[in-house]
Amino acid sequence: MDPMSSHIILTFYRNLQRNIFLVPLDNLAKQRLSNYVHCKFQAPNKDIPLYKRLEAGQELEKLLAGVKTKGDYNCVKKLLNVAFIDSQPIKSRLPNWLYQFVHARSIGRRNRVFLHHKYSDILKTKHLIDKFKSNKPLLSSYYAQLAKNQFESSPDNQSITQIIDGEMPDFSSNKAGETKTNAEEIKLLLKLRSEYKTKIQTKTKRPSFEVEILPSRFGQPLTRARLFNLVVNRIVKIQTYFKKYSPVSLQDLDYLNRLEKSNFLLQNASVQRGYNEFIRSSFAIAEDATVMLPDLNMRIFPASNRLIQYYNEV
Repeated sequence: MDPMSSHIILTFYRNLQRNIFLVPLDNLAKQRLSNYVHCKFQAPNKDIPLYKRLEAGQELEKLLAGVKTKGDYNCVKKLLNVAFIDSQPIKSRLPNWLYQFVHARSIGRRNRVFLHHKYSDILKTKHLIDKFKSNKPLLSSYYAQLAKNQFESSPDNQSITQIIDGEMPDFSSNKAGETKTNAEEIKLLLKLRSEYKTKIQTKTKRPSFEVEILPSRFGQPLTRARLFNLVVNRIVKIQTYFKKYSPVSLQDLDYLNRLEKSNFLLQNASVQRGYNEFIRSSFAIAEDATVMLPDLNMRIFPASNRLIQYYNEV
């Protein structure tokens, strides 16, 4: 990096660090933000161009200014998101079984086979041909062909050379060199789906754990390769969903619970609102797949006198 660029980065870094410690946030959040800035803007990072680093820094600078000059609770909430989620390694915020799931690779044939082999049991498949129950010959033909397709050679279970040589696929061995996920891990993922459904509100629609399979236009089952891709693509959607709506760590949730009950937030109503909104939307995931919600969400607040008066009048 040339001397001019180095000077720009250093000056920008110092201003950000100075502004971080001037905002009315708790000490842990400030320290996390400071470390985040250090990693992003001062530590050597040749993969990220200078303008990209400055853009990210300017966005953070706007949030800091919004808190300092306007007391903007939305800026408080976004800064807390950086401090307790973005700046913390996802591995420290997830149980190991969930971390392994969301980081299982899906690019490349071998990785997709592994993903299917290890996690396909979390999905239910529903063949829509079953709607035609009265047409027994059609159903019989469909499922006979489906069973036959499972034992055909295809690029997802055999190499091209094996297919050319006429070798039948070996389904007794694990193609990815790993053992099948045990039933306990599958139960945990299914429990987590239920926990998200009942406890977490998300802007993105939750991907279904059921794959509906249409027949071909001739009333026959899809090829084994197409069925394989339908299942793997749904697993990838579920991975993406859990990554996007990821939790804080259990330790941080406990810290936020204690902070919310302390006198720290009483100093500034706008800052308190930002903290409360962030805490209300936070959650953690226990080792047994239980979604832990903040104490603030469980608390019942007394109704105001004006609300009670309105209720009595009505």
